[in-house]
Amino acid sequence: MNQAYNEIGSINIMLYYFESITRIFGKNKISVTNRLKTLINKAMLSLVDTFQTVIGRLFCGLILHWANKGGAIMTEQFGSRLMYLRKGKGLSQEELGNRTGVTRQTISKWELNQTTPEMDKLVVLSDIFCISLDELVGREFIVPDSSINYEELNAKMDTIISSKEPYRYEYKSRRMIGNLPLIHINLGRGFYKAKGVISIGIISSGIISLGVLSCGVISIGVLALGLLSIAVFAAGIISVGSIALGILALGAFSVGYFSAGAMAIGVYSIGANAIAQRIALGDAAAGHIAIGKTSAKGTIEFLLKNHVSADEIKSAILKEYPDVWKGLLKIYTYFGK
Repeated sequence: MNQAYNEIGSINIMLYYFESITRIFGKNKISVTNRLKTLINKAMLSLVDTFQTVIGRLFCGLILHWANKGGAIMTEQFGSRLMYLRKGKGLSQEELGNRTGVTRQTISKWELNQTTPEMDKLVVLSDIFCISLDELVGREFIVPDSSINYEELNAKMDTIISSKEPYRYEYKSRRMIGNLPLIHINLGRGFYKAKGVISIGIISSGIISLGVLSCGVISIGVLALGLLSIAVFAAGIISVGSIALGILALGAFSVGYFSAGAMAIGVYSIGANAIAQRIALGDAAAGHIAIGKTSAKGTIEFLLKNHVSADEIKSAILKEYPDVWKGLLKIYTYFGK
């Protein structure tokens, strides 16, 4: 949790400095922080709602499936019961379809037991007829088999945590790898944290991690930290993002040992604007060895528009850096004549 607070604190600090710069240099004194927070909030809510739609339906279906296995059965005469309830209410198939949000043909298929309603439709039907879901589907309870140890069976099953909070879903697998659950999903309108081998949450950490704030071996999110990191703001050994920081960094703005992007800064860099400690290649390049199409600034300069040969570039690189990786050497000499 402290890690989450530190991450949130870092974001607030960045917003504070961004606001300060805007107030110093901009004519408009209105704070942009609130606008940024509003945009971030909207993006987060959109992400949560999408997960809710997909994951909510999936796990509601699993709940019904497990409930039926654990001592309850659904009668096969659901269609007859639905027809009885509909006629008792004085509704036509078309009228019931309009109130349920489906076509008349769908109602007919339900009543003929050709198809069954999804969970959300069952809830709507139970509200229309003012009965419980158990009564609607005609679910009957049977005496549990005494030979089955249900406590042991339940202990092996995954846990689905139902919350009274709206827009909140949490799923945690009971299968553990070390001290981590195999899967942990924790979503809601708030800073809910997920931690597992595979984790999905607003704040997420694990081996494979997906979240707004994400940390893991493979990390995907808006702000991500990991060995392999993919995000709007990405940091890691290998990072890909709009803003990327890593040993190998790929992004619109990238900083790394090897960096590539529209604006690339590193020991070795390739980009539209490339700045490097050793070798820079780009439209505009600056480095010890600068290879530029329109501009080159460095100790050793190669301007590609002057028809520099690949051999000249290769000779200069090997003279300065004889141990350079051969693959990197091929990239830097590729644009020579």
